[in-house]
Amino acid sequence: MRAKVLSQEEFVLQNVVAIARCLMQREVEQHSSGLELSLVELVREQMRSLARESEGDQTANLLEAAIAIVQKQVQGRLQEDSVQFNFDSYLASVRRTLKFLAREIAQLGERLNQSRKMQRLGERRRLISQSQVPFEVAEVGLRGAIEGLFAFPLTEVCVVDVEQVQPPYQVQGEWFPFLVTAESQSLEFVVDDDGSIFVATENLPERLLELAGEGLMELVNQLYTHPGANL
Repeated sequence: MRAKVLSQEEFVLQNVVAIARCLMQREVEQHSSGLELSLVELVREQMRSLARESEGDQTANLLEAAIAIVQKQVQGRLQEDSVQFNFDSYLASVRRTLKFLAREIAQLGERLNQSRKMQRLGERRRLISQSQVPFEVAEVGLRGAIEGLFAFPLTEVCVVDVEQVQPPYQVQGEWFPFLVTAESQSLEFVVDDDGSIFVATENLPERLLELAGEGLMELVNQLYTHPGANL
């Protein structure tokens, strides 16, 4: 089975654009709670991303930076269809809703940055699969106590092809989440509907931990297909 999977951000972004287009076509001026909630989710995720990626101190403008990015993304999609939509009232609500959360996320981002400098966290690596799909592999947990390995595509849209899984790996399930097992290695990989692949490594001996990493990379190369591929 081959399936296109969307990142969470792309899924919500498409929802925002669809609602805005619908409101413009129907010439409805009533405030849409669905549109507001979707914008809140987009801005929240953007703040988290900015906080994670920052290598310096978090600024007091985290919320405004996230809003600017989201507004540019949404307006860019709408302009493709020559649609003009005024988001001012919605973004004012987003600011009120996320004002205090923005401070918390900024503080957590600063703590995360400090932990990175102290080299306490598991590693994160950005790589390219054999089919040219960019992805990231992250160690979940603290160094010396890694609880799992997590891989996920960095594209907005990715094709996941479970039919390409080769022995010794076997796929179980009819739909997401799929379970991929390798009995000879006593490992279980979970493939979810956002394209992510997770394998638990808590309390594994060093050799199995190495096999988990190798297996994860092998499954990424088998499962991830370029989003331009035909379904």
